[in-house]
Amino acid sequence: MPSLTLQQQYDTDLPKSAPLDSIAQLKQWNASTQDVFNVASVPLRTRPKHSTPNLMLCHDMAGGYKEDFAIQGNNYSTIYNSQYWQYVDTFIYFSHNRVTIPPVNWINACHRNGVSCLGTFIVEGDSGTPELDAFLEGPPELYEDYETDPTRIWSPYYADKLVEIAKFYGFDGWLINIESEFPSFPTAPQLKAQQLTDLIAYLTTRMHKEIPGSSVIWYDSMTIQGEIDYQNNLTKLNDPFFKAADGIFLNYWWTDDYPKESAQLAKSLGRSPKDVYFGTDVWGRGTYGGGQFNSYKGVEASDKGDTSSVLFAMAYTYEHFDKKNFNLYDRLLWMGGDPSEYPPEDPPAEKNEKQEPVSLKHIDTTRHKGIADFDKLRDIPNDWFVSWFDRGYGSAFYFHGERLLLQPWSQLSHQGILPNLDYRKPVDAGNVILHSALSDKDPYMSGTSLWLKSTAGKAAVSKKDVSVPLYQMTFDIRDGLAMKFVYKLTTQVSQIGIYCHLALSPDMVDAWKNAMPHIPLQKSSTGLGVYEIYVGLDGSKNGNDSWVVKDIQTPPLQGSPARRLSSIAVIKEVGWSVRVDPKEEGTSLANLGYISVIPSASVAPLAPTALNLHWQSKEYHAVQGSPDKTLWATLSWTSIIVDGSSKNLAWSETDFFIVSLSDANHTTKVFLGTAFCDKYRISGLGASQMPYVKVEAVDRLGHIKAEGIIALN
Repeated sequence: MPSLTLQQQYDTDLPKSAPLDSIAQLKQWNASTQDVFNVASVPLRTRPKHSTPNLMLCHDMAGGYKEDFAIQGNNYSTIYNSQYWQYVDTFIYFSHNRVTIPPVNWINACHRNGVSCLGTFIVEGDSGTPELDAFLEGPPELYEDYETDPTRIWSPYYADKLVEIAKFYGFDGWLINIESEFPSFPTAPQLKAQQLTDLIAYLTTRMHKEIPGSSVIWYDSMTIQGEIDYQNNLTKLNDPFFKAADGIFLNYWWTDDYPKESAQLAKSLGRSPKDVYFGTDVWGRGTYGGGQFNSYKGVEASDKGDTSSVLFAMAYTYEHFDKKNFNLYDRLLWMGGDPSEYPPEDPPAEKNEKQEPVSLKHIDTTRHKGIADFDKLRDIPNDWFVSWFDRGYGSAFYFHGERLLLQPWSQLSHQGILPNLDYRKPVDAGNVILHSALSDKDPYMSGTSLWLKSTAGKAAVSKKDVSVPLYQMTFDIRDGLAMKFVYKLTTQVSQIGIYCHLALSPDMVDAWKNAMPHIPLQKSSTGLGVYEIYVGLDGSKNGNDSWVVKDIQTPPLQGSPARRLSSIAVIKEVGWSVRVDPKEEGTSLANLGYISVIPSASVAPLAPTALNLHWQSKEYHAVQGSPDKTLWATLSWTSIIVDGSSKNLAWSETDFFIVSLSDANHTTKVFLGTAFCDKYRISGLGASQMPYVKVEAVDRLGHIKAEGIIALN
């Protein structure tokens, strides 16, 4: 879940993510301490800015809130997830409910990867018309006195509610999807549409004020005439809504020349073409380029016009194939691949009359393209990073090499920063072919680790040194660098290491040589002023269950004080470095369980502090035909601050909590689950020999930072 399977399916108090179904529910919504389970715990990490077009995902799967509604996770490992955040700027959670609040597990996964997460406000069809009127005008009993502007009919009431909801739950904005028309009387729909632009402008301004970095996106549906008329382009009929929002999500029935036309109009309005998002329906329902595994065509065409793209319903690779071969099909959608890897093509989806016919054939007989071919890779979030390669699911759950749970689980809040370079791409090492793969076999933390694999090559001899790239970043290391690798070596003959590419100004080259003579710099062929260092991974056992822990620390690089402002010391890339032995016959060479790169001279963990635990609710239910009773309870806790010396270090913040049963000596534990807030729900726990419950707070680097114990009975 990761949670021990108890009787969760019968627990009506088990925390769940859910939408609001009506304007009436939106009116009644108020922030409640009972809803803290749904509040995101991971702040949005910032990334280096990029100048190329953006990519937005709009996640519409089976009506929403299916596998991802369970806040404490599931007892199965098959779940839709994204492993390609490095190509994405914004994620919209979409459903056909009136107010779609993103499940907290998606918000946490997005934020950890530097991706903003948006909810959706939608009205559709005739049934949505009165709700749209109410959204615009506010509750009748709260009408304000507009004597100073008698023409104004819009109310900020529901816009303020949307701002409050986003701020309370911790997500980053809204998609506004208006697919209902205003009633034809007593007020003209055209006038109401004009007033709606004022309301959207108000919402956008309020969101920016209350949630810096937030955004409001308008869907291309209603025009300024008050009609539902999909423009599929930025036009004079929808640009008033575009001007009121941060961006526009254009419908799917566009043609080759529309991106350039939209870019020109956006520029004439003083806006960036990047604020215009051309839609591609990945299911291929009348969309430009045909969608499905040809969805890259929409991204390619939009990119040529300097406009951005949005992929709608990208869970096609999961839903359409009944969850089978998902990792393969999702990789093919994003990264492309050999045509032989693809499933048989679907018959062409029904075309909309406005769309020009587009061939659905795979056009490259040697390699089929993917979205990544036309979308710039983003660096991992700024300043520091740690990963234990968590995909948000697994067949077991581990903590520092110790298995805590042996059962399938899924919980997207656990998803970490996966390698953002093409680590799966085979690398020719002569006598073997190398690649990396994520696997649930033998994790160090959570449910996944990164394996270095090999298959037989065509050459008889091995190449001298081969690299398999993993991560691209831009971290300033002038104040020092702390790196940690936890790994196992399974090869008996080849030399395995980690390479790092550093961009150094001349004074920083001298500073490195003085501070780190035991790790020499080698000039890299990747660019002027770029150097490579090599960290060998030896086989000494220094961790848990043969895991090896390798720490590398550099002091602050002391260059010339006069050149401090112009000095450059940046770590840019990390990956495997392999010297393959000609006798290598192994299929698995190494297993990397943990990696951290922290621009700091020291990241030593502090001594654990205390958590104050209490039972928020607690009930015992009789078991029919047995003297035993089951416990149904909500456990809550608060932190007792002892040492605030690390409060400004982002990696010292709490990432998650481990909840366990504990014996009287507090030495033996039975894992119950993990939590991403200061509460945990226990659903029908039977009689236990363990008299206590223990909660441990884990920081962003995976260290235990606080703990607390409470009696079970």
